[in-house]
Amino acid sequence: MSQPNVIRILIADDYPILGQALTMFLECEPDITVVGYAGDGRKALELWSKHQPDVALMDLQMPKMEGENAIATICAAIKILGWGGDRRLKTMREFFVNALAF
Repeated sequence: MSQPNVIRILIADDYPILGQALTMFLECEPDITVVGYAGDGRKALELWSKHQPDVALMDLQMPKMEGENAIATICAAIKILGWGGDRRLKTMREFFVNALAF
């Protein structure tokens, strides 16, 4: 069972040293815990399904499955609630997909 008010983070990057550094940095905060590390997109999807983290920090270029494809798969599987009345966006899902195109 997760602790209340703790942000659960999944890290996905094909450079293990970066994953280790991010984990050490983030876990210095009392309200953050890293629930998993993946070295490729397929493993990221597996860990995301298992842990359902609040946040996923994901490299866009990884072996086996690009981070962009893993993100698209995750976005297709979640429900997104949005508000604000901005009619320029068809859906909040479109907002997240467009955010990748910066």
